[in-house]
Amino acid sequence: MKDTIYLFDGSAFIFRAFFATPRLTNSEGFPTNALYGFTRMVLKFLRDVAPQHALMVFDAGAKTFRNEIYKEYKANRSECPEDLVPQMPHFRTISKALGFPVVELPGYEADDIIGTLTKALTALSHNVVIVSADKDLMQLVTDKVSMWDTMRDKRYGPDQVVEKLGVWPEQVIDYLAIAGDSSDNIPGLKGAGPKTAVQLVTKYGSVENILNAVSEIREDKSIRSRNKIAETLEGAEEILKLSKELVTIRCDAPVEFTHLVEELGEPLPSRSEELEL
Repeated sequence: MKDTIYLFDGSAFIFRAFFATPRLTNSEGFPTNALYGFTRMVLKFLRDVAPQHALMVFDAGAKTFRNEIYKEYKANRSECPEDLVPQMPHFRTISKALGFPVVELPGYEADDIIGTLTKALTALSHNVVIVSADKDLMQLVTDKVSMWDTMRDKRYGPDQVVEKLGVWPEQVIDYLAIAGDSSDNIPGLKGAGPKTAVQLVTKYGSVENILNAVSEIREDKSIRSRNKIAETLEGAEEILKLSKELVTIRCDAPVEFTHLVEELGEPLPSRSEELEL
């Protein structure tokens, strides 16, 4: 088995750092709280783990293919906080200064890049640790791929995904498609929350199988509100297939990854000093 590769969900770390760190500015009044919090999180990881290989993955910031197929995707989210906007360009610089190769790709989310890298790296016999708390990424977990929420120091293998969501990693896509996700504005099945999604996916499997089992579901006394669920399913094929497409992480993004797996090297804090972090 080759070395373990750590894939950082950098975009998620940015927002965590911004909201967890009180407002700070440098001597010129430039806001630095997110940069400070982000740098502290990453430095702690480097000190605690001392990884041989790690990559930092960011959203490119523009709209993605998901916005093209569903205009309401993430439309419910607020604008980027005013104090965070001027800090955004510097996270890439700091990541590189700390030794991380940085990966982002217009038209794709960080999740898709992580999915693509994970598939490629495991094919090369690497273990992968995804450093994130994003439940969507749990669909990538296998015996070779784990997730690590460093803020809560919680690690997720297949068994821990079941404990968290009630389904196995290979069922997460269908679970999310049924349950929906208000944070991403994923519609899901109207009236079916996480508990119903777990019941349906555990018993019937995929979205496609669930849509083909309406008659059985109507008679299934183990399903909560079975008549209402069955009635809703009868007109839900289009929205459920859309939801499934939206929550499915792409593992075929056009990422050139071979040059990204390199030695971490020594931290180079010059840019963080310039920003007075």
